[in-house]
Amino acid sequence: MKKLLSTLIMAGVLVGCASTPTTDSVAMPSLLVMPNTKKTNEPLSPDTYVDGVGMLHFKDYHDKVVYQDKIYLLDSYVIPLEQPFYIHVRTADGTPIMPDTATKVATDYIAPKGCTEPLVRRADLDKSTNDKSEWIIGVAC
Repeated sequence: MKKLLSTLIMAGVLVGCASTPTTDSVAMPSLLVMPNTKKTNEPLSPDTYVDGVGMLHFKDYHDKVVYQDKIYLLDSYVIPLEQPFYIHVRTADGTPIMPDTATKVATDYIAPKGCTEPLVRRADLDKSTNDKSEWIIGVAC
């Protein structure tokens, strides 16, 4: 009986693992950007925390960009009613990114989408993970 029970449990685990969908284009979880699990329905309620600060995610500004044969995943965030954009830059494979590359990819990405004035770099807002695999690049425009 014990052997039958352990066999059934193992079969259930294998079926569960086999039926779990996987996609190659899904990036690893972010260390800098976390969803707000206590979001309210109030307007301008932050839906995301970027390095611990409540922000709104521009879902229309999510993009996948190829730069120097590498795929970068980009997202834009703002603090409600404030000007600077916080651009989240990471590679699809989780490899480290040089700061100048993260800046170039972020500024080239946001300028045509969200800038109505000349782009101004806000390096004081930049942050990265310890392993440099994710960057938040600050820009105002």
